[in-house]
Amino acid sequence: MKLADYMAENGLTDDAVAQRIGRDRSFVTKLRQGRATPSLRTARDLSAATNGAVAAEDFFPTPAQPEQGEVA
Repeated sequence: MKLADYMAENGLTDDAVAQRIGRDRSFVTKLRQGRATPSLRTARDLSAATNGAVAAEDFFPTPAQPEQGEVA
């Protein structure tokens, strides 16, 4: 789940999330808007703060899966 979606569904502000993970509000704003990528530690902190709803993996692109018949 995207951080922005989680925050909207739970009525959370950037400041509230920032307090939960011990980071600046402006950084959370950038994360929510997709303008920053968290460190692995921060991604894990966000996952813990959202009870796993926002997984660390949600912040990092996954490699495209090859089409059937293609070689990866």
